[in-house]
Amino acid sequence: MSFSDVCTFYRTGEEIVLEDLPSGTVRVVARRATGDFTEATVGRVARLENLVNGTHALEAVSADGQVLAEELTTVGGHPGERPVLGFATSFDEASVAPVLKWLKALRCTVVQVYDWMASYSEPLGPQTGWTDPLGRPVSYRALRSLVAGIRATGAVAQAYAPVCASNTTFAASHPDLLLYRGDGDPEHLGDLLTIADPANREWQRHWSAVYGEVADKIGFDGFHLDTYGYPRAALDASGATVDMRLAYSSFLRAVRAARPAELLSFNQVNGVPPRFELPANRLFRYVETWPPNNGWRHLEALLDRSNPSPGAPGGRGAIACYPPVWEGDRAAS
Repeated sequence: MSFSDVCTFYRTGEEIVLEDLPSGTVRVVARRATGDFTEATVGRVARLENLVNGTHALEAVSADGQVLAEELTTVGGHPGERPVLGFATSFDEASVAPVLKWLKALRCTVVQVYDWMASYSEPLGPQTGWTDPLGRPVSYRALRSLVAGIRATGAVAQAYAPVCASNTTFAASHPDLLLYRGDGDPEHLGDLLTIADPANREWQRHWSAVYGEVADKIGFDGFHLDTYGYPRAALDASGATVDMRLAYSSFLRAVRAARPAELLSFNQVNGVPPRFELPANRLFRYVETWPPNNGWRHLEALLDRSNPSPGAPGGRGAIACYPPVWEGDRAAS
């Protein structure tokens, strides 16, 4: 049961005040994902004071240790300032309840919903369901239920949303929107997708329209904006050189203007582009690491080059590592 259902609570700066607590409440605590917690002074009201900025899991606890009510709430900003990240990759009816239970137990504040789309440049499929670009089935109803459940826990449901991914059919009919190599061929990610120019205004309008429709119909309240760490230098359809730092900046400004409310994360893969400054409004940096950045010794330099110059906005964020444990090679991880 959430606090919103049973009592009144409000924030005043670094303080949370709770009134009309559930019957039997003897303790109220605000827990963080680090394991730290703050205990309230409980009387006619419960008062949590001097809370650090970030997202806290509020709990009303009975004398026998039962949690009578709980809810995530963020103090001093938005959930992306100190995100506790979770991931969801299964979109069938049977998976919704156990996935939500797991995410709630982890107290995730931001959940990235991965590879749910029907195609990269036309993401929303029919209400009867579809298969994703890798051939997995997606239930429209289950996806909506999952997103609603994530938001009901107090977390942000972020749609995986690649910045510049175009499926083959769309790319073939829109060559002016693509990035090109020096030999004249379009930039690709293997045979999976063709890479569009994030600075192209027509692409920005198309992206904002189709992913905005997804947010409106499925219920997402955030986007995880994925990039691939390349190309670092590319050409547009006219043959002009594209500065990728400026291209990504232009794209982010366009998305923010079109979707002002959603929480955004920007995947600065392997710290590319380096020293990249993000808009300050409801957006956080997400640095995904791949070879050659595959050793602990690489992390300090990676973090240093990912962040903007001292004093610039957007310094906080998350780093994503994929240790090779899936094949049982725990020593190498």
